[in-house]
Amino acid sequence: MRQGSCNTSVSGCYDIWAPSVEKAANGKYVMAYAARTTSTVNGVNRFCIGLAQGDKPTGPFFDTSSTPFVCSDDPAGAIDPDLYKDADGKLYLYWKNEGNASKATKTNLWVRELNSSGTGWAAGSTQRSLLETSVMKKTGTWDTQTWEETVIENPSMVQWQGKHYLFYSGSQYSTLDYRIGYAECDSATGPCRRVSHTPVLSNDAT
Repeated sequence: MRQGSCNTSVSGCYDIWAPSVEKAANGKYVMAYAARTTSTVNGVNRFCIGLAQGDKPTGPFFDTSSTPFVCSDDPAGAIDPDLYKDADGKLYLYWKNEGNASKATKTNLWVRELNSSGTGWAAGSTQRSLLETSVMKKTGTWDTQTWEETVIENPSMVQWQGKHYLFYSGSQYSTLDYRIGYAECDSATGPCRRVSHTPVLSNDAT
């Protein structure tokens, strides 16, 4: 990916990761990506999500915007974007607010519909939370919620046999407890419900 006149004070010019690519209605390809910015909130580097455009799924992609597309109201920002095109052709952006980094806010998996070109939000669309974890106690210890502990991230929506399924990772990525689960959803924008037989993929390392 390339950025024209990249300004590190407002957009991520380094630490770019977690790309997701989907074809828009205009024939262009859209790439959503996460990046670390130089801006901070309460001493924490914020992460934001950008959108870039390209003519081919292999790139190159260009982000010519002067500001990130999504930063969230979370003190540490937003990461893990995922683009999904539903059966009706509508394009959606999924992401996670970086609650586990700030250790002050709940971790949510969010979704909002994009416009047909994938360059902005769809008119009349709203941001929706699909799943949520618990929050850090004032004592400094974490609440726990099943196998996820206090972290859910890396959302990925799929449709199979007419049903929507939201796959996601849970627990701390740097530990052997990191796993993958899924939720059943009524539509691309939810509501979603955790299923009792997750996680579906665990780390078997010892």
